[in-house]
Amino acid sequence: MWMKEKQKKPQRSSMVRDTLSTFGTNAFGALLSLIGSLVILNRMEPAVKGLYNQVQTWGEGFFTCLGFSLNSAIIYYVARYKIKNTRAAIKKLTVSIGFLLIG
Repeated sequence: MWMKEKQKKPQRSSMVRDTLSTFGTNAFGALLSLIGSLVILNRMEPAVKGLYNQVQTWGEGFFTCLGFSLNSAIIYYVARYKIKNTRAAIKKLTVSIGFLLIG
């Protein structure tokens, strides 16, 4: 008898695995958030619904502003240059972003 050789599946790169994992996690979180919002909003009075929507809108706005890959940029510059050369730039960046968000 001839033994069939197992065909190996091509392995995905770590970037593809991470991307798929992140997408799956975000999609699941969005679905749970949508279902939760529908359940919660059906049980609220109209005045409270408006307040709830306002809080969600502000939260999403802050999340959008803070999600501009600032962590990646800081890691890139720290890895590229010595930490003593980047401390001042990181402090300036942090203060600038703080002023933009607050004022």
